Amino acid sequence: MRGTRFTWCYSTTPSPLSRDYLIRIELKQGGRPEIFVDAPDLHALAEGRRIPHLYQQSPPKLCLYLPKRFEWQSWMRLDQTVVPWATLWLFYFEEWLGSNDWKGGGIHPEVDDERDCGEAG
Repeated sequence: MRGTRFTWCYSTTPSPLSRDYLIRIELKQGGRPEIFVDAPDLHALAEGRRIPHLYQQSPPKLCLYLPKRFEWQSWMRLDQTVVPWATLWLFYFEEWLGSNDWKGGGIHPEVDDERDCGEAG
């Protein structure tokens, strides 16, 4: 028997002056949510720069919490946790585009590794 997978797509705008982003949340039964930006292309916006604060670069998987520290747990509501966390990540991403300085806090891994990446704020 295969586990159930939940996928939720929605759009968000981190500030009144921001572009719209299409977000996809995937959650496998018993797992942790994985959050992706399907549009626009974050790498195109970054113009060749390595994007900070991702679990993986391709496809870009947003780093929003520390899994080893149980900052997200299965009893938590997605709409009250990763949805606002993703919007906040995008706010800091847009600021990083202009300044090349990540101001969202957290831990930044040298390599793509979910175990070492921290939350966006």
